[in-house]
Amino acid sequence: MYPYPPTAFSTSALDPDSVEQDLAIDVEPSIARHSTQLGWILLKNRMVLPCQLGSALTAQMRYRKKLGEVLMEQQLISEDQLRDALREQLLRRRGHWVI
Repeated sequence: MYPYPPTAFSTSALDPDSVEQDLAIDVEPSIARHSTQLGWILLKNRMVLPCQLGSALTAQMRYRKKLGEVLMEQQLISEDQLRDALREQLLRRRGHWVI
């Protein structure tokens, strides 16, 4: 799991830049994959709470609807909020940096 065995280096010899690079290789693909998911975007923008997203995802699978539809039906987000989140999702998928 770790890039180096625990005995391969001492903590005094750690170079923060090299450690950060090693960790970025492992973490970056999962961040990129999640950063385009609608639920992640809604959580990041504080439009829904984690428990609300969880129940909406359950309902989405149960009723085979889109996540945005479920969230709007449950009155957790407005149509404008959904539109903004979908716009951000599209920009992220196209590789644009969204703040």
